[in-house]
Amino acid sequence: MQWRRLERKIRLRRRARTWAIVQLFLVSLIVASSAPNLTQAASTTLTFSPGTATVSPGSTVGIKVLVNAGQAINAAEATISFPKD
Repeated sequence: MQWRRLERKIRLRRRARTWAIVQLFLVSLIVASSAPNLTQAASTTLTFSPGTATVSPGSTVGIKVLVNAGQAINAAEATISFPKD
């Protein structure tokens, strides 16, 4: 009788260990699949053309804003600040 209890405990522990390994694998898979999205956001750059311009107050200036995201994007958001002097 005790032998059967021991066998049952061993089987339950093996199942628990197997389930823990499956859970760890699933979590690792989810984290790995979301990692490319994090690195893509970090490599996006905004560039202004022309890079510098000398203008007088009140005049109009045309500037191109170029987005290099490494892939097609639908939108971009940025805050542009100018010195007060």
